[in-house]
Amino acid sequence: MTMAKKKKDESLTESMLSVSQKAAKLEALIHVSKELRESQRRTPMTYHDFLHLASINPDFIFRDINQLFHDMLHHYVPHGTDEFPVSDDSIGFLHYDSSGLFIDGCDDPFFADRLFMNRLMSMADGFRKGTFTNNIFLFEGPPGSGKSTFLNNLMYKMEDYTKQEAGASYKVYWRLNIEKLGGFRRFRGQVGTGRRETEIFDNHLANADVHYYSKELMVFSCPNHDHPILMIPKSLRRQ
Repeated sequence: MTMAKKKKDESLTESMLSVSQKAAKLEALIHVSKELRESQRRTPMTYHDFLHLASINPDFIFRDINQLFHDMLHHYVPHGTDEFPVSDDSIGFLHYDSSGLFIDGCDDPFFADRLFMNRLMSMADGFRKGTFTNNIFLFEGPPGSGKSTFLNNLMYKMEDYTKQEAGASYKVYWRLNIEKLGGFRRFRGQVGTGRRETEIFDNHLANADVHYYSKELMVFSCPNHDHPILMIPKSLRRQ
């Protein structure tokens, strides 16, 4: 075997190895993307089933974002305890175990002191009562005091909570008969007849919050994120 051929074979082997490594990375990314979609998949239900749940547990079904935030905090933080319940040594601040909220499962743990946790839980109670409507909260402190860590962990646990049954919320999904509306051909025609424009339309459709679509049917999330109770006329909702 000549040197030139040997170098050519080595180069070909390296190229094949590089392609194989890139393919493995791409396959891993596709797998992660699929896992994420499955973990975030909504569970559809009929309107009849929704009304049945609402009749059983209306406080859970109709809670707003303030109540959801309050419930999230109390989901991760046990009830506070006072080491001096009947003593003059009590300063009125309870002890809250915040490890479930700011430490467990968090990449960067945040260690909240007693004063901070009492103020946070008191703020959550204010949210629940609606006393902080249309307020903006500012968390200030010197660099390195943990402001970003606190907020990042709080948002992470809020997202994690909404994926659990205890943090479930409900929204409308529209179910449209595409054939009765003229089919996808009608909508593609509105953006042009060129192949490139058709591909752009299809990409927008694929990236939208579409639960399911075919040639005959499309099921997608309500753009306004309407709560299902809004489907009932206001005069009949209490009934």
